Amino acid sequence: MEGGIFLDLKRIYAGDSVHRPYQNLFHETAHMLDQLLGGAMPYSYQQMFGTSIRNEGRRLLEQEKASIRNQRVSRLDEIQSYFNKHGRWKKTDLVWMKDNGLLKDLYANSVEGYGPDANMRWHIEQLKNSIEISDDEAMRNIAKHIRAESKPTDRNVDDILQAALGDDYPRSVGHGDGYFSSFQHVCGEPWAEIMDAQLANPKAYELIEQYFPKSVTIFNTMVKEVLA
Repeated sequence: MEGGIFLDLKRIYAGDSVHRPYQNLFHETAHMLDQLLGGAMPYSYQQMFGTSIRNEGRRLLEQEKASIRNQRVSRLDEIQSYFNKHGRWKKTDLVWMKDNGLLKDLYANSVEGYGPDANMRWHIEQLKNSIEISDDEAMRNIAKHIRAESKPTDRNVDDILQAALGDDYPRSVGHGDGYFSSFQHVCGEPWAEIMDAQLANPKAYELIEQYFPKSVTIFNTMVKEVLA
């Protein structure tokens, strides 16, 4: 508020490995606007906005865990169906269960053609009812999806996911560990990320809308209030 912002205009014009041209200009201006509108406390520091960011992040995490769980149950159904039809297990299926932590007591020398085993069939039924997906695995999966559908310059959403889920989220862009322990930052960074994406990075904004639709709606409402 007192000193303004300081920008290297040539670098901003060119962009860099994680920003499109001019994106940093809008990002830092958004932070300054946030301070000017709010005065002693940034305008984005509104409980509803920051809470929405965190709630949507947790909801996304739980949805991803459910998706992974459903995929594994579906695969186990296929494995069980194969056994019921052929009376034997495929080695590839047994190895898959072991690799995914679903069959810790897999026989070391199992081979294709492994004979009927009622205990194994019972074990598969138990597995389908007890699959648990860790937060860490779900976060890695979310990050994998984002990398598959975006370039390094279009990942504002990674910073917002770090704000929502914490420092364990494996981001490609973001802030140092501990930065988002401040709720003010949980509000202020998504505010700036959404604004610079709206103004200078359509692909980044598309991803933010996809992963944080309710928070984007709240952001747009806040901006309309300012304009009014």
